[in-house]
This record gives sequence, C-alpha cells and structure tokens, in this order.
Amino acid sequence: MIELVIVIVVVAIAAVAIGSAFAYIARAQSLSSDLQRATQIAQECADHIVGRGRKPGTYAQVIPVASPSTICNALPATTAGFTRVVNIRDQAAFGAGALCAAGWTCKHVEIIARRGGAVVTLNFMLINY
Repeated sequence: MIELVIVIVVVAIAAVAIGSAFAYIARAQSLSSDLQRATQIAQECADHIVGRGRKPGTYAQVIPVASPSTICNALPATTAGFTRVVNIRDQAAFGAGALCAAGWTCKHVEIIARRGGAVVTLNFMLINY
C-alpha cells in the first residue's frame, strides 16, 4: 500500500513538471510567432517608405510630420492586436555627421511594431544626395 502511494506521488510530481514545461513552450512559441509577425509588419512599412523615396522626384514625399507619421496608413491594416508606429525625423533633428554629409538631405526613419511583449524596432536612414 505504501509503495502504491509513493508511486502515485512520484507520477503526480512528474505530471506537474511536464505540465509546466508544456505551458512554457506554448508561451515561447506564441511570443516567437508574434515577433515574426511584428517583423513582417515593420518590414512591409519600411519597403513602402523606401519605395516612395526611390521613385524619381518623390523623395520629398517622405516628409517628417507630426509624430507618429501616417505614411504607412495606406498599407493593408495590421493583424488584430498589432500596432505600428512610424517616426520620421529630418536631418536637423540628429545633426550632420559621417552618416549625413553637408549638402545631403537625410531622414531618420523608426518603425515600431508591437503586440504585447513582442516589440520590433526597425531603424534606417534615407539619404538624398
């Protein structure tokens, strides 16, 4: 009888450990999925902005506006629960230097996509020289 009780206790402890491991793995997979989707959302917006800047004569369309920018609002809506914020700053906001030589027009673009604990920040610079 005592052996049976000991076996039941050991099996119960093992079941709790397996249950917690399963919950941890499920949370990790959910976070990984959210990070991948947030990365896709940020990259989609970055491609849109770079495309607008590359079209001949349209660099001026990538202008800094009140933060956050609405430049990516023309894209399809983000997946439910995700948010996308775009901040665009002119050269005057970060000064000239090695990345932005005198006579060039530079814009720093920051795209933040998030859902819960999954946050992806994408930074790049547009340079018109």
